[in-house]
Amino acid sequence: MRNPKPTSPPLSAPVAKALIGRPSSYKPEYCDLVTRMSADGFSLTAIAGSIGVEPGTLSDWRRSFPLFDQACARAKAARLHWWENQALEVVKERIAGPSALIMFALKNAGPDEWRDKIESTVNVNVTLASLIERSMMIDVTPSKALTDKEDSQNG
Repeated sequence: MRNPKPTSPPLSAPVAKALIGRPSSYKPEYCDLVTRMSADGFSLTAIAGSIGVEPGTLSDWRRSFPLFDQACARAKAARLHWWENQALEVVKERIAGPSALIMFALKNAGPDEWRDKIESTVNVNVTLASLIERSMMIDVTPSKALTDKEDSQNG
């Protein structure tokens, strides 16, 4: 009696993934924590510290958990809102002390809106042909002073 050939499972059959590494320490309640803490002005790095993880872990969670990614995006906006409120209070109350700190925080929390950077655009149109043509216009013949010096050294 012949042994039947082993058959591979059909392509539609589910394939079990092997678990590699330790399980994630992510908890769904971190979405609320991120939202709450950022509304008090804390950065994502500070939030990572309060959870007891490295900031890179939050980046990993953002890639793996869409709800956490959305919470972090909202958190950045909430943090900027908190800092802008601080700036408005300083202006309303005419407090001089923390204004430099607040401006620094605003520039870092919302760089697209609060940066000092001035952008300018310069367009340059140069072709290889124009460079070759221009190089052919340059006089490359040695000057009389140079040829006289060479003659005196040789002769």
